[in-house]
Amino acid sequence: MVKHVESADEFLALKKASKPCDPFALSPLTNASLSFQQHFEHFDLIFPDKLLVDFTATWCGPCKAIGPYFEELAAKFPDVTFVKVDVDELDDVAASCGISAMPTFQLYSNGVMVKEMCGADKAKLEALANEANEL
Repeated sequence: MVKHVESADEFLALKKASKPCDPFALSPLTNASLSFQQHFEHFDLIFPDKLLVDFTATWCGPCKAIGPYFEELAAKFPDVTFVKVDVDELDDVAASCGISAMPTFQLYSNGVMVKEMCGADKAKLEALANEANEL
């Protein structure tokens, strides 16, 4: 399942959280996408410690190409939280994470970034998802 982050506070809370997901705290958006509707202080209650973030943009061709595969990996690795961040909507988050190219994927463990990958390479993305799953 892939979640879409809508604010910098949500992303920061997501990075530092380490408790199991509470599906009742999330509201469905479309298909496997979820939108977060609660305030920052509640997010430490709903996210696991394995976080894989896709920094994307609607105008980015490679992002559109790899996006469906990111969704497939989310289904394949249910113990990892997969999140998409639109860099145009959340430019402050992208800047704070040092994002300068899309797509960029960052792997977080217990709120600490442990690995970053740039580009739309399916094999490398699957290796990153495997690494996340092994954390």
